Amino acid sequence: MKKLFKNLGLCSAVMLAITATSVAQTVTFSFTAPGTAVAWTVPTGVSCISVDCRAGAGGAAGGPTIPAGVTTPGKGARVECALAVTPGQVLWISVGGGGGNGTGIAGGGAGGFNGGGNAYPRPAGSSGIRGGGGGGGGASDIRIGGLGLGNRVVAAGGGGGAGWQPLCGAGSEDQPGGDGGYVANGANSCVATMTGLGYSVTLAGGASTPLSSPGGGGSVGCSTCTYVPGSNGSLLTGGSTAVTPSDPGVAGAGGGGYYGGGGGCWTGGGGGSSYTDGTLCTSVTYTTGYNSGNGVVILNYGTVAGGAILGPTNVCMGDTPLYTNPTATPGGVWSSSTSSVATIGSTTGRIHPVGPGTTTIVYGVTTLCGTFAATLNVTVSQVPTISGPNIVCTGNTQTYVASLTGGTWASTLPVYGSIAAGSGAFTGRTIGATVVSYTMPSGCWDTVHVNVAGISGRNHVCMGDTIELHSSAGAGGMWFSSVPAVASADTFTGVVHGVSMGGTIITYNLGAGCTAMWPVTTDALAPILGRDSICVGTHSYMTEIVGGGLWSSSVSAIAGITFDSGKVSGVTPGIATLSYTLLTGCVATKPITVIGPPAPITGNPQTCPGLTTTLADATPGGVWSSENSRIASVDPFGVVTGVSADSIHIRYTIQPGCSAAITVTVHPLPDPIIGPDIMCPNTVDTMRDSSYGIWSIITPTYGTIDTNGIFWAYAQGTAVVVYTIPTGCYVTKNVTVEPMPVPTITYNSWLNTMFADTGWVAYQWYDTLEGKVPGATSPSMAALDDEWYQVEVTDRNGCKGKSSKFFFNRNMLGVQNVNSDEISIYPNPAGNTLYIRSQMKLAAVITDVSGKQVIRVSDSKQVDVSRLASGLYLVDLYDETGVRVAVRKFTKE
Repeated sequence: MKKLFKNLGLCSAVMLAITATSVAQTVTFSFTAPGTAVAWTVPTGVSCISVDCRAGAGGAAGGPTIPAGVTTPGKGARVECALAVTPGQVLWISVGGGGGNGTGIAGGGAGGFNGGGNAYPRPAGSSGIRGGGGGGGGASDIRIGGLGLGNRVVAAGGGGGAGWQPLCGAGSEDQPGGDGGYVANGANSCVATMTGLGYSVTLAGGASTPLSSPGGGGSVGCSTCTYVPGSNGSLLTGGSTAVTPSDPGVAGAGGGGYYGGGGGCWTGGGGGSSYTDGTLCTSVTYTTGYNSGNGVVILNYGTVAGGAILGPTNVCMGDTPLYTNPTATPGGVWSSSTSSVATIGSTTGRIHPVGPGTTTIVYGVTTLCGTFAATLNVTVSQVPTISGPNIVCTGNTQTYVASLTGGTWASTLPVYGSIAAGSGAFTGRTIGATVVSYTMPSGCWDTVHVNVAGISGRNHVCMGDTIELHSSAGAGGMWFSSVPAVASADTFTGVVHGVSMGGTIITYNLGAGCTAMWPVTTDALAPILGRDSICVGTHSYMTEIVGGGLWSSSVSAIAGITFDSGKVSGVTPGIATLSYTLLTGCVATKPITVIGPPAPITGNPQTCPGLTTTLADATPGGVWSSENSRIASVDPFGVVTGVSADSIHIRYTIQPGCSAAITVTVHPLPDPIIGPDIMCPNTVDTMRDSSYGIWSIITPTYGTIDTNGIFWAYAQGTAVVVYTIPTGCYVTKNVTVEPMPVPTITYNSWLNTMFADTGWVAYQWYDTLEGKVPGATSPSMAALDDEWYQVEVTDRNGCKGKSSKFFFNRNMLGVQNVNSDEISIYPNPAGNTLYIRSQMKLAAVITDVSGKQVIRVSDSKQVDVSRLASGLYLVDLYDETGVRVAVRKFTKE
């Protein structure tokens, strides 16, 4: 990007110049206590001086009862004029001092230097207000030819001091001093009637009369005053205040002047008069009451030897230099003679070029003596512009062109790129940046920043790795590889990928003839082969098929590795990075995790064959294993099951094989228990075992066993008998206590036979007449007599039991009502529906001749028998309490 640089030391040198016209100079004289006249010699070539002469002001009244800052001193006069002088002439300058402030009974204000009158305090011990008036201000004057009063050619009158009078004025006690230069007498007088005294007085501190008149005298200090008046003013000197023991007032002193003002009597002092010589002074201006405090005298004059405009004489278009004239009087006006070439700020001095050419810059100061000016000729020149690229690649040449001819080309840093001074041919040397400049004889120039572009980065890349190349030419170009099979380049990023061993040339093409090249070699590299983790205290080996490199570990305190063999040793738990570095600088890395052993195994390490014990480990994620599952096995949850008597190691292993182990002993079991497997309730038998152990039973509900192994069977169920030896191993035996057989008797009226339920091994019938019925050992028995019957059965285990007693009478042979004659069924034979008539609610149970129940209804008023096969059926009827109240039979059609 092109950028202008102008007037940075290559433009023409700044020249100082002044024409034959004069430049105004200023000299200021200030008051310096205690005050004295100062001699000043008129410089060569000066015939007129612009004079500004300011006199000192009066002082304020003050005392114990006078508030500070409320009295009004008179101000000093100002005189301005053009004073005719000759070179070498001596002027005596006297600067008037301001009048002193009153300070109470101890003293009034002192008169200012150069004629100010003194104010006197009221004597001690007198009555009335105590205080002192302000002193008169001194005059400022200029004298030629000596220090006598007659040598004064300019004089400014000083201001009168302030007084304090409680009886004078309507509510006002301040008696202002007279300003220097008043025209008439009595400007600050006032009149008051002294009550009780019978007369009136005029209290005045008169001003000098007339202005600038050498013949006038100072006025009286007090008119028609019975008290001592203040003194009148005289040549230069202002009148003082009076001192009398009976004077109740505080008066101010007169100011100095050509004639001084009068001293006050209960009033402020009069101001002094001003004066100028009528022959030597022209263009006179008098100002009364102008200056406060001390006076000052300012002289302005012109001389061909003073003042000069500072700034460049050659200015380039677009520059805005600042011009100054530090030795001239401030406040002058700047101007340009030819505004079509340049303009200049009238008060600032900053030039603004408009077009090529020459103009005259003028700095002018106007005083009472005339106008004084300094000039400087300034030439405005055109600025050349450069055309050409901002980027040039190394080894390439580009030609720059300037808009103007006659200039000279240069490069600030030729090491990066050089340029022919006369032709503008620029050649890129090495990567970097320089500034190409074109400078005209006028000193105006233009510059352009040139980036000498090339490729930077590494020349080697490892197989499978990448490097990033950079071009100082900037973005927008494209990257290419001469042999992509060796190393490929991302077209727009400059990232180079190592593919296979060999060399290639990487090119960056930005266009416009800017092409940079960079050699890249792809070095061999292969991944590290080996385990990802090892245990503390174990070893493993890493391999790298390229060979010729050195092994290293990022944290040898975690995983150490021998530099030549690749043997890795686990030291402490953690993660380390193993590196294999080739002579080419290619580095293959592989992280390895060193894992510590799991926590110690906890739990009971003893069990018996067929029994279990549970082990645990606080380290999660491990796997349980047994070194011999024929002795003891272990499941994924650490539950160890004994298989055979012996001792083995049970191991808990975490990745990558770090383990903790515990020895588990499997104790032998006692011999099997000898004894019956099945017993009947309320029977006794003996259990036996060859070892020395303890008998117990798990289910005492079904039986008990004593210390000698005698077992009592109680109730139906399975009793578990346990025999435990001192190692804790035990054997068990299940003894089944079978239930007592409980047969049931049914009666078949059709067959007139009682039947016991089947499935028993043996039967024996009993009756109440004979007891055990001989030969009655079948499941059935015919009923003969009205009596009770009972059957005893034996099951397959030899256990015996009897049925409930069954009563038989002969009425059971028919089908008439048993309990009620009001119950009937119809029709009989029946078709699809059987109706039952009864005054009560009955439940009906219908059975066939074999005793099989075929229908059961809870409300038997009508029964659907349509699904029954044809034949003879019995109907047993039951009331709501479950008592059978009738038996009927019917035939199904």
